[in-house]
Amino acid sequence: MVGSGLSSGAYTIQDVIREMENTKVYMDSKIKLTPKDHVVVAFYAFLIYMSVKYAIIETGWAWILVWLNVWFFDVYAYSRRNA
Repeated sequence: MVGSGLSSGAYTIQDVIREMENTKVYMDSKIKLTPKDHVVVAFYAFLIYMSVKYAIIETGWAWILVWLNVWFFDVYAYSRRNA
């Protein structure tokens, strides 16, 4: 951004607005959530919630359930992002 003052490290309000608009256009074009995505997120949220409740009551191997649910959700999120 020539002449915007960014070389001195100072942002103007117009620079921030321009960058936010560019980021919004980029993200809107990249990610379109479908009803299937909402169902998968709700399902994993329920699984993580139930496994944390179980892990609080039952110590030990139940924390493995929490870790596995979070890990599988991350796998889904990364595969969806890179699709």
